Amino acid sequence: HYYAGSERISSAIGLGGLANINDPLSIEKYENWKIKAGSLKDEMSRTINECLKNEYDIKNSFEFLHGMEEAAAGTMDRYFYHPDHLGSSSWITDGKGYAIQHLHYLLLKSFAFFPPWRSVKKIYFLYTHCLRRFGEDWVDQRNAYWSAPYTFSGKEKDVETGYSYFGARYYDSGLSIWLSVDPMSDNTPFATPYAYCINNPIILHDPDGRDWYEVENPETKQMEIKWTEHKSQKEMDAAKVKGNYLGEAVVVMNGSKDEKLGKGGNLSADKGANPALVTIYGKNGKNDIKMYEGLTVSSDPSEYSMVASGDYKMYYEDMGGPYGGVNLSYRVTTLSGSTEIPTEGGEINKKYKKQGAFMYGIYFHKTNNDGWAGVKGNVAVSSGCPVVNARNSNWKSVEKQLGKSSNIYLRITR
Repeated sequence: HYYAGSERISSAIGLGGLANINDPLSIEKYENWKIKAGSLKDEMSRTINECLKNEYDIKNSFEFLHGMEEAAAGTMDRYFYHPDHLGSSSWITDGKGYAIQHLHYLLLKSFAFFPPWRSVKKIYFLYTHCLRRFGEDWVDQRNAYWSAPYTFSGKEKDVETGYSYFGARYYDSGLSIWLSVDPMSDNTPFATPYAYCINNPIILHDPDGRDWYEVENPETKQMEIKWTEHKSQKEMDAAKVKGNYLGEAVVVMNGSKDEKLGKGGNLSADKGANPALVTIYGKNGKNDIKMYEGLTVSSDPSEYSMVASGDYKMYYEDMGGPYGGVNLSYRVTTLSGSTEIPTEGGEINKKYKKQGAFMYGIYFHKTNNDGWAGVKGNVAVSSGCPVVNARNSNWKSVEKQLGKSSNIYLRITR
């Protein structure tokens, strides 16, 4: 299998030739492939008869080996996966680019399944309780003998049970539930621990990975963020791991009230800006740590308030507009899940006084691609949202680190 990051992009299927047999002796040790085949047959026979104490005669069973005189029985098939935004395989093509499989999944409840003679009460019951089949096969068209095992969310589906294996647990796409409790359920106490992506698989996905936690260094007495195989505080406590579970990814923005934009409203330090230092601990492993320039205050502090210093949670959500759409953006909430974000020092919201000491619609997003983060007319790049300088393709790097995670920890300090 071949990967681009954590995404499987291709599979090469062996055909069982001699070159596919793991033999400790290379072909150079033999005069030809026929002799090697005979040697392999003898080794297999000795393993069964002497090691396993079984008198079974494998002569007929492995006669095919003796007849092989070339390295392979045929060419190797190669297939390429073309996933959707969730990583689910949608199209499979062969090595020549021809489509050999087409897949679609049921991701939404649809009124199209309700016959018109149903009562409103019955339709409501079915809609809210029954038709939540996220990831169930809907369309599976093939014109080849091979069928891709990596389907919904790019995970392998067991052909015997129909369950998808996500690494830590199995998922039943027919019922849209995990077969065991989600180890990250502590982070979403408002949802059932058996629900897939809080019943919102259109904008969220559940990748297999490890998470980050915070612990005090006994020597320096400083708090440090470290990588862990545990996926919740409960798992850490059960394993007697000291520290505070944070999330699948962590964003730390070390700023100040003296942050400011540079020449022409640019967030780059070489343009005269005084940016915040943003450190992101990504979801791709213990070495996935990168730093960027950022802004924790608004584009115009005299016009817009700033988010209070403190700890928050984030999850992927398309904010729309010029900073959403094709670009990933992340909704900011309090640790309890509220989208009512406090202002720094309890200040009455400058722009929207009726909101009191709170701000709404706060996202973590990018600046313009050239680093511009100013105000044009009545539109500001940041009306209080924390942002990262997207110059030099930095935001693409951020997107790779955070992906479409539903469990990101945000810390803002000033």
